[in-house]
Amino acid sequence: MVKPMRQAYRKGDREEGIRIFMAYVFNDPHAWDKMSQSSRDRTLQDAHEWDVMLTTGTLFPAITPQEVQRISAPVLILIGAKSYPFLGVIGHELARLLPKSRTIAFPDAGHQMWLQDPEACRNDVKEFLADLGIR
Repeated sequence: MVKPMRQAYRKGDREEGIRIFMAYVFNDPHAWDKMSQSSRDRTLQDAHEWDVMLTTGTLFPAITPQEVQRISAPVLILIGAKSYPFLGVIGHELARLLPKSRTIAFPDAGHQMWLQDPEACRNDVKEFLADLGIR
């Protein structure tokens, strides 16, 4: 996924880059075309992370499980149960590796759980911070 996305971005074809990403995460080469125009517009509007990562940043820097295990800060991991499956795998692996993590899964939310269930997200983050003595 990364190599063809990067090639599209280098050509200045941001939409093609995002089309490649959508095909990958939905395992459907026509996923982008099946989206409504308003969904495609919102996706492109929110794609600024890819703009940076594919043009100037490091995409998926190498990090070992041992390096993750050395992170001693408390970490709140939020998982949308209806998100892309690979993100759930990543979230659960981080929860396993991080010694001071708390994981909260939102059963009816996807990747943007803070938009789909803002009240629950807000309350869970407040509770996590309160448990750390942060108000």
